[in-house]
Amino acid sequence: MSLHYGYVAFLFCFTFILFLDFSVSNKVKGGISYKVSASITAACFAIAMVFAFGLYLFSNKEDSLLFITGYLIEFSLSIDNIFIFILIFQKFNISDRAQRRVLTIGILSAIVLRFVAISFGIGILERMTWLFYVFGFILIYGGLSIIRDKGSSSEKKELGKFTASLLKKFFRTTNTQSDQFIVKKDGKLYLTNLFIALILIEKSDIIFAADSIPVILSITNDVFIVFTSNMFAILGMRSMYFLVNSVSKRFIYIRYGLAVILIYMGIKMICARLGFVFDPLFSIAVIAFSFIIPICISLRNGCPIKKDVSS
Repeated sequence: MSLHYGYVAFLFCFTFILFLDFSVSNKVKGGISYKVSASITAACFAIAMVFAFGLYLFSNKEDSLLFITGYLIEFSLSIDNIFIFILIFQKFNISDRAQRRVLTIGILSAIVLRFVAISFGIGILERMTWLFYVFGFILIYGGLSIIRDKGSSSEKKELGKFTASLLKKFFRTTNTQSDQFIVKKDGKLYLTNLFIALILIEKSDIIFAADSIPVILSITNDVFIVFTSNMFAILGMRSMYFLVNSVSKRFIYIRYGLAVILIYMGIKMICARLGFVFDPLFSIAVIAFSFIIPICISLRNGCPIKKDVSS
């Protein structure tokens, strides 16, 4: 399939998903319900699979499988980031309406950031192939760190604390609850908790991109596949946030599934440089089971999510 037609098809799907998400969710005055968020998330997933089927019909089977693999990885890894979003909003007591605004800004900026990161990432790896080994070991270490309850999530906590303290040190801030980013009191401008939450969300997006880009590049260095699979996963994050938020107290074990995915992708990246190539279908199976099994265990045990994360 010509790349021009491929990007045209992607832009059509991109626009449709944005329209679907914003038109449905913006009609809801209060918090977005489990049913609404689940419906939008399912629709985003279905559109991504239709796009994958289009790749199968007009390009080839391998591109279709690589897209699905990349999409499933980004989809599953984004849940870890969503948990951070939930805890940030809980810490600053952000209203449902304001959460939508922050998520919208965060996701739109993440799209731009991801495009830049992918472009530079692929360019660097093409010139410095030894970085595949470095990224591979980083992914394995990240997965093991999650199992030990350390690593990236702990770093996000500390960065969140530092960022909030820095803003409060150099700018006037107020704890008054407001759906505005900046308020005026006694003739002076103050940053609200909503503004601080937005900065922490943006910081989390940057860290998430740094974590996830090496993972997707372990699958393929095809810019079209990497970019489109990333974008489809990001587009579904806003609706998936409200879905995960509805049942987050029962998803404690999903981090272990994410750890397995990171370790597997790290091994896959290193093996690929050594000449051992994994079948895309096998990768899809590993990702799917690493995602589904922890969810089933979490739902069965009904364990609450840990509350020790500080933003």
